[in-house]
Formats: sequence, C-alpha cells, structure tokens
Amino acid sequence: MKNKIVAFGMAILLSSQFMMPINATTSNPSEVVYECDGISTFLQKCFNNNYSLKIFDKEERDRTDQYIDKFKDEFKNNNPEVIIDLIISNDLYLYFDETSGIVPYAIETVHANRQYYDIVHDEYGRYYKDVNTYMYGTYTRNVGTGIISSASCTADVSFTGWGTAFYPQYTNMSTYGTISGNKMNVTFYCHYNVISYVSEMGSMSFGSISHQYTVS
Repeated sequence: MKNKIVAFGMAILLSSQFMMPINATTSNPSEVVYECDGISTFLQKCFNNNYSLKIFDKEERDRTDQYIDKFKDEFKNNNPEVIIDLIISNDLYLYFDETSGIVPYAIETVHANRQYYDIVHDEYGRYYKDVNTYMYGTYTRNVGTGIISSASCTADVSFTGWGTAFYPQYTNMSTYGTISGNKMNVTFYCHYNVISYVSEMGSMSFGSISHQYTVS
C-alpha cells in the first residue's frame, strides 16, 4: 500500500501560506511536526502481553526480521523517536494479533482480533500523527470439518497525542469478512479516511487507512 495521502472523501485544500505551525513549540513555518506519542503505548501492550509484533511496509512486504531487534532495543532504551523515524523513513506499519475463543463444541465461535499502528500525515507532509486501528474479526466454524459458516468484522479507531489544536476523526469506514471459496479461510477488511479539523485552518485530510488479514 502506497503512502496514504490521498483522501477519498471531501476535504478543504489549504494554501501553503496558511500552513503555519500548530505545535506551540514550533516557530518555523517550514518545520515538520511529528506528534506520534502512541508508539510507546502500542509497543508496551504488545511486549507486555507477549504478543508477536509484525512489521510490514506499505507494499505488504514482511520486514519483521529486518527491524524487530532494532525496535525492541530502542523500546527498551526508551527511544521512541528512533522507532518513529524508522516507521516514517521506511513507510512501515505495525500490528499484533489477539486470537481467542476456541471452545470444544460442534460449532465454535472464534474471535480473531488485530491491532494496527499507522503514522499518517497531511497533504503537505507537515504534520505526522499516529492512529491505532482495532479490528475485531469473528467467525463460526464446524469443529469436525473446519468449514466456516459465517464471518463479520467491526473496527474502532483511536487518535493519541494529536494535540488540542487538532480534532481528528475517521469517515466512510467499511468493514467486512469474506469467506474463501473452500470455506476454510476468512479474510477481514477495514478501510476508512482520516480527517481533522484544525483550529483557525479548517478541515485537513490525513489520507486513508486500509488493512486486511486472513485466518483459518
């Protein structure tokens, strides 16, 4: 998935002359502002629960082996800014799985949840913010045959550390689960746009986020 800076919804495009810094600590109008404080919380939840962190680039290539040790070391050394720089410069996103609900009955319900971490930015690449996507996939299957009979998906989004000048929200969210032709796998999908009203500047687009995963 390419750099997500194109919005599918309506947004007000702002002239560069109005792109003044919003962070109170920023005095240079051309300075890029990074406010991605949520990375520490995301990684803490992942590592404290012994979840398996996965690292992918926007071309959907698995980069976990390449970056996992570096991420763990920088997290241990309390260097979130290094991790943020790696995510942005290499166009990465992170996720971990939370799967539960296997029960020994003829028909079982499985909850295959996944949490994603993305960094988004405005059209001009000035303001970088983090977004957490929580996907809740549920499916039912026959224990004996493994055949999946139904699937559904919902999602929640949280915005952390955007600052008081930003009022982020997601729009046009679409979630669903698709059962494979042989009914042995299910793929969960989520897509939405990210926009934010900005004090004294109006509405800004922060692109779109799309994720999917397959379980069986």
